[in-house]
Amino acid sequence: MKKSFLAAALCCMALSSCTNENMQLTSLENQKSEATENFKKALVSLNSPENLSTEEEKRAPDYPEMNERKLNLLYPAAKGIIQATGVQEAELLKATDGDKKAAVQWALEILRDNNTTTSL
Repeated sequence: MKKSFLAAALCCMALSSCTNENMQLTSLENQKSEATENFKKALVSLNSPENLSTEEEKRAPDYPEMNERKLNLLYPAAKGIIQATGVQEAELLKATDGDKKAAVQWALEILRDNNTTTSL
């Protein structure tokens, strides 16, 4: 009786362990896809009329470069997609040295890599 009860308990523990691992992976994937969608929306919002470059911004010597206003629009979504890959905020700040352009570039690379792997 004890052996069958012990065997049943071990089976239940093994099954619940596998289920918990799967739930963690699923939530991470959902977080990644949500962060990816947010970043894509932020990129699309750059072309909305209120976010287009002004004449003053077009006259700036570094015009083709993304200005601070647009970086401020993209940075929160970029930060979200980077953190969805498991990078902590302290690691993000250390890797980018607080540079918003570097964080946006990193997020674009993540987005590109995600699109490459999903299209295969």
